[in-house]
Amino acid sequence: MLEKNDSENLPEAIQDSAEKTCLCDSNLDEETVKKPSDMTETKTLLGGIENVFLDPPGMEFSARIDTGAQTSSLNALDIVEFERDGKPFVKFNLIHPLTGDKLELTRRLRRHVRIKGRGGRESHRRPVVKIRVVLADIDEQINFTLEDRSRFKHQILIGRNLLQDLAIVDVSRRNVATSKTENSDTASEIK
Repeated sequence: MLEKNDSENLPEAIQDSAEKTCLCDSNLDEETVKKPSDMTETKTLLGGIENVFLDPPGMEFSARIDTGAQTSSLNALDIVEFERDGKPFVKFNLIHPLTGDKLELTRRLRRHVRIKGRGGRESHRRPVVKIRVVLADIDEQINFTLEDRSRFKHQILIGRNLLQDLAIVDVSRRNVATSKTENSDTASEIK
């Protein structure tokens, strides 16, 4: 008996529920409902490889953009930790992108992170420093883990700590972002 009554009222129930959930008759203005195209207009489009400006050393480098990495990483050689005025610092070398010479940098040590190795290898403890990054219209001070990336093609890996909420990455493209640095000469030389 209940099934018979429920099935007879089924078309009315469907109509009532459709009227309650339909957004077309609601009082929402167009700005409240975001369209997918609106979301991309406020974010910077980046390719899988981009030129980034680091300050210090005040130079532009080729970087891999990796949405899978939480923290950005920097190729650092000859890492030495020390104290200055009771505060931790780290001294390390970068490789000049054009000449191959070593550039020495000293930065305040922010903390250490443990990075898990691939395939069950033991984790590594890496120092973290803060460096200013300019990438297209993004200009931020972000944390970089220091590691020897000399086995990789790019000295810099940009992770989600810079990209999140600021950029959309199309890995099928390269050098999509236009550089907004004074050193635009080096941008064209680095490929």
